[in-house]
Amino acid sequence: MQDVLSSKLEYFKNITAKGGTQPYQFSLHSGSLPSGLNLSNDGKISGTPTETGKQTFTIQVTDNGHRTESQVFELEIVDPLVITTNQLNDGIVGTPFDQFLSATGGFGDYQWEIYSGTLPDGLTFKNGQISGTPQLFNLWRHCVFCKRHGPFNSFRAGQRFGKKLCYGWQ
Repeated sequence: MQDVLSSKLEYFKNITAKGGTQPYQFSLHSGSLPSGLNLSNDGKISGTPTETGKQTFTIQVTDNGHRTESQVFELEIVDPLVITTNQLNDGIVGTPFDQFLSATGGFGDYQWEIYSGTLPDGLTFKNGQISGTPQLFNLWRHCVFCKRHGPFNSFRAGQRFGKKLCYGWQ
């Protein structure tokens, strides 16, 4: 089993077994869990990872008849997804506007969307870029949502922006 998770965020995974005679007892057979995570004897991996990196370990299950089976697990811990743009540039009506938003952390490709509010007429948002020529003076507020999808998990971050567009002098 392979999983990607974020450091500094709580994690929980229930390892299950079937066959044999219950109750099952789970234990760490080889390797070690990422720092901050624990394995309970009933098969629950939980905790808050404190360091990034990839960790491989083997968990063994023992049934009531003392039969054992083991499986290799790999956890990759990545930095939390954070939108690093915290302020937008001023916009001027009738003047081209172009700004890329940035983010760090997570796993996989970034996917951006506005999840609350709208942009002023004349501006568009695509792939983390706000561009166009604002047409009308107005106040605008919107919230941007960034997702980063890995092969096993999705990471999400949000940022709220508020801006006033100014009249330009001709």
